[in-house]
Amino acid sequence: LSANCIPGASHQAENPNTINGNWQLVYIQSGGVDRSALFPENQPYMRLDSSTLQASGSTGCNRFSGQFVAVNQQFRFDMEKMVLTRMACKGPGEDIFLQTIARVNRYRMKADTLEFLENDSVLIGWKKKN
Repeated sequence: LSANCIPGASHQAENPNTINGNWQLVYIQSGGVDRSALFPENQPYMRLDSSTLQASGSTGCNRFSGQFVAVNQQFRFDMEKMVLTRMACKGPGEDIFLQTIARVNRYRMKADTLEFLENDSVLIGWKKKN
């Protein structure tokens, strides 16, 4: 049996290099609201480090930092321990972003896009930043 067959044997992603790095938001499930209307000043971005299980970035307004869990294709943010700055934000973008990442329970790579899903529904799409 490999470690991947044993539940909880690894707390890191199958291929940690796949999700490591800097990511720019390209899609968010938002009920038809245009992304530029959600984030009028800045688009969300994040950095994932599977060796420390740390996520950090911007909601499009405030900075965030916290931990995530990635086992095989399962993925979730530890929202209870998420640290967030608290500047006033224009529009509903930040709230939608935070509510959406809280729903994520798995990920997949599709071509050069990192997709965060809730079960089989794509919630967020990210492109790698250079």
